[in-house]
Amino acid sequence: MPEAVLPFLLREVDPRAPWVAGLPYQYLAACGSTNEMLKRGAGALPSGATVVTDEQSAGRGRLRRTWMSGPAKDLTFSVLARPSLAPSQAHLLSLCAALAVAEVIEKMPGLQDRVGIK
Repeated sequence: MPEAVLPFLLREVDPRAPWVAGLPYQYLAACGSTNEMLKRGAGALPSGATVVTDEQSAGRGRLRRTWMSGPAKDLTFSVLARPSLAPSQAHLLSLCAALAVAEVIEKMPGLQDRVGIK
């Protein structure tokens, strides 16, 4: 549950650092990987930068597994975050974000019991 993980993550965030998830925002109709797109520009982008696509052909998941996302099938996006977490704790951030997004979406009409996390 996000509320169990979020307090742990929030105390790791520098309160002086401004952070807005979703800005700047870049939309691509299709790309290989939203994560790769962010990595390419990470040096010049602020935390919170987001890349969204309708179709992803070279996504990578845990354990270097690859996957694809077709149009109108998934929410496919990446958000640049620079938390001060140990590498062994980084998975908590992804888990918390995935759970939070899933909880919001499954409250939308017609989507109950249709939301999953991959």
